Amino acid sequence: MKQSLIIRFLLSLCIFFFCSCSLIYRTELSEEEESELSLYDLVMTKVSNGKKESLVKAKQMEKYRKDEHMYAKDVSFILYDKNEAIETEGSAGFMKSEKDKLLVFSGGVSLTSYKEDVNIEAENLRVDTELEQLTSAQDDTILIEYGINEGKNTKLFIHAQTIAASGVSNTIRISGKVSGLIIVDDEDARGIE
Repeated sequence: MKQSLIIRFLLSLCIFFFCSCSLIYRTELSEEEESELSLYDLVMTKVSNGKKESLVKAKQMEKYRKDEHMYAKDVSFILYDKNEAIETEGSAGFMKSEKDKLLVFSGGVSLTSYKEDVNIEAENLRVDTELEQLTSAQDDTILIEYGINEGKNTKLFIHAQTIAASGVSNTIRISGKVSGLIIVDDEDARGIE
């Protein structure tokens, strides 16, 4: 009986510490390094001129005063166009935002742009919002799929190790080991000779 109570107490203690841990894992945090804000089961919608611009959901999000970084766990997001149609959506196991200029996604990332007709999946991705650049980690495994929108009969699948995409120049650079597959519907191929 006494052993059962001790085991229950230890299990309760473990559950408490696992459920209330910070997203920054260090043994000791100074007062400056402690999170300024912690949010759980977050749903955040940004509205401008009465129209939705974005929606962010996260299991846990923390903001830190010292370096102005924000960390989030189990993140999903949607970006809307001016007509409130979904333009881009994505998800990741973890996200780090550095002063709202650099977003670092990790823990399995999925990013879909309906405007660009592409889906990208990788273990890690970085987005520089000022330079409008998306890059992957060196030697990551990236899957790029073009032709995702309805009505598209031609599909392009690319497996690569590294990707760098620029929204300014509208270019994608793929490096490392690259393989791919193109699927062309007969209707689309009729105009190709």
